[in-house]
Amino acid sequence: MNKNIYAKRKETIERIFADAKEKHGMRWTKLRGLKKVSMQAILTFVAMNLKKASKLDMERTMSSVRQLIDFIKISENPTFT
Repeated sequence: MNKNIYAKRKETIERIFADAKEKHGMRWTKLRGLKKVSMQAILTFVAMNLKKASKLDMERTMSSVRQLIDFIKISENPTFT
C-alpha cells in the first residue's frame, strides 16, 4: 500500500518541483530576504499553474486565475486577527 502511494506521489508532487528547478530557475535566486524569495516562488508556481490551466477549458482557467490573484493579494498583505 505505501509503495503505491509513494509511487503516485513521486510521479506528481516531486515532478512539479523538478520542473520548477529545471525549467523555471528555482535552483538558485539572486534575491535576498525571505519575503522576496517567497514572492519569487509564488510567482513561479502561479506561472506554472497558468500554463497548466491554459490546457483546460476557459471557465476553469478563469476560476484558477481568480484564486491565484486572491492568494497573491493575501500573501502580500497578511492580516492577523
